[in-house]
Amino acid sequence: AIVFGSDHGLCGRFNEEIAEYARERMDSVAADPQHRLLLAVGARVAASLEHAGEHIEEDFLVPGSASQITATVQQILLKLDEWREQAGVHYIYLFYNRHSGGEGYHPTGFELLPINLRRFHHLEEKAWPSRVIPTFTMEREVLLSRLLHQYLFVTIFRACAESQASEHASRLAAMQAAERNLNERKDELTMLFRRARQNTITAELLDVVSGFEAITADEQ
Repeated sequence: AIVFGSDHGLCGRFNEEIAEYARERMDSVAADPQHRLLLAVGARVAASLEHAGEHIEEDFLVPGSASQITATVQQILLKLDEWREQAGVHYIYLFYNRHSGGEGYHPTGFELLPINLRRFHHLEEKAWPSRVIPTFTMEREVLLSRLLHQYLFVTIFRACAESQASEHASRLAAMQAAERNLNERKDELTMLFRRARQNTITAELLDVVSGFEAITADEQ
């Protein structure tokens, strides 16, 4: 499985939620947990998975910018090829937090390999946008191999981008929540300070009045 998370904190339960979701989905698969191979993108999510008892085969840093996602995806594809050729891996799952607009996201995941061709059936129902029938000149096997490689690349690239967008949204929401808490605490402390100040002033005035009355009583 490939699990996308973050390298940095201050983003709420971003990593804990995707780690819990990934473990629940993997536990529902009829496979030996001792033979799981996990690739984590993000030091924080790797730590969450290891804390839960999972073994991380390898972890990558989260790309620092959109332009660096391509290099990370290429490294992941090389790792997948290594799993398939050397470890005989046939099933690979992809887990990430999907951005749902605004400040929201939700954990999602699906079977990356083997490719579920039913996901493409809805394309057959759409009308072809041109009168020219598509054709090809290279060998069918070579074309299919390249198309599948591009499909895997785009799918993992999108998952990485979605995860980063969700991370930033989660961090923004956490910072806004912290700002609201600070403002509420500030208002509470201001009210307590004003009350204590008023009590002090009242006590001092009472002392002055009491002293004045005492002096007046002595003079009479």
